[in-house]
Amino acid sequence: MIWGHDWLITILFALIIDIFIGELPGKHLVQYMGDFIRWFEKIAYKNSLFRGALLMVSLLIIVLILSIILQLLIFQIFEIYGIPGYISAIVTGIIASTGLASKSLKDHVLAVLNAPEEKKRELLSVLVTRNTDKLSDKKVYSSLIESHSENLSDGFIAPLFYLMLFGLPGIMAYKAIQTLDSMVGFKNDKYLYFGRVSAYFDDVLNFIPARLTAFLIWLFAKEKPYWKKIFKDAKIYSSSPNAGYPVATAAYCLGIKLGGAVFYGNKLIEKSEVGIDENPCSVKASQDFISLHTLIELTTLAIVVIVTIINYIYFK
Repeated sequence: MIWGHDWLITILFALIIDIFIGELPGKHLVQYMGDFIRWFEKIAYKNSLFRGALLMVSLLIIVLILSIILQLLIFQIFEIYGIPGYISAIVTGIIASTGLASKSLKDHVLAVLNAPEEKKRELLSVLVTRNTDKLSDKKVYSSLIESHSENLSDGFIAPLFYLMLFGLPGIMAYKAIQTLDSMVGFKNDKYLYFGRVSAYFDDVLNFIPARLTAFLIWLFAKEKPYWKKIFKDAKIYSSSPNAGYPVATAAYCLGIKLGGAVFYGNKLIEKSEVGIDENPCSVKASQDFISLHTLIELTTLAIVVIVTIINYIYFK
């Protein structure tokens, strides 16, 4: 399937469903990954690199075997019954769309923006791990844009990148590593060693997508800041080798300051500020970034549509 007509149709329908429909009803494959992680932790947890690596390898093996079998089964069964290949590609695209989160991300951001002031922090807590009760009004919008830019990479560009490269197994393997990082990749007493291998591989897998996301934000922004400024700020934003790139690019392109000190629980963490203080960090800034996000996703969809049509006409 990969690199042929069906491969493009799978990507196309995964994008269409994610952008225009969003999350499908029912339990997603990613939620089953979470169930496995909790089960493994319950029976085999030990704060060691070996146990953490065993968890990651176990989940990856299961996810890769099931996704490869599922992808092959869909095409083989449909072929046996004489159903055209593009139908099986559409079905695969529907399944792959559960690994993308573009519309759901925008919906969460809009829910925060449209909520009454007294509800904004509660809704924001769904998107961020910091203590939202202790955020000032400015920090609410700063945190929202920071999370939006990071999740644009983690929830849309990165899984799409691996879907394009490796099909259904690629996007599901990426989501497995991402789920592991979100559940055990914390630098605390419980997960310092148990989650370290998963966190490392999450950094590796997001290395290219995070920088690609930064480039796309820069490409579609009205203001084009110098890359040297973005790179400098991206490296000081956080301990993550990737998070700073989309955040710093968003800050400079919107002309705002992001980052700074925030509370995680009751502990104040000093984070470097990135960007420039030309515009207020406000509802408008967040709305401008939503517009950028929409432009990126629709342009991506348009390119895939055009490539699919060209591929069909000239390489039939």
